[in-house]
Amino acid sequence: MTKIEGKINSAINLLKTDNFVETEKALNEVLKEEPENPLALFLMSELYIKKNDLKKAIRYLELTTNFAPDKPNTKIKLAN
Repeated sequence: MTKIEGKINSAINLLKTDNFVETEKALNEVLKEEPENPLALFLMSELYIKKNDLKKAIRYLELTTNFAPDKPNTKIKLAN
């Protein structure tokens, strides 16, 4: 497992426990190293959906579709 994968796995687990501060911190670390990482961008959108900040959630979903246009789930989520 790479360092990035470890941080993403950590962010997923933190998000499941609604630890928003640490989730955002872990994802920001990933995005600092890989700003176009579609999974990190998607997880950021999930974080902001849980925080009920839909403006930021949409922004991250749009970024996800820009960097991973072949992922239909992000387009479906964005349409909702």
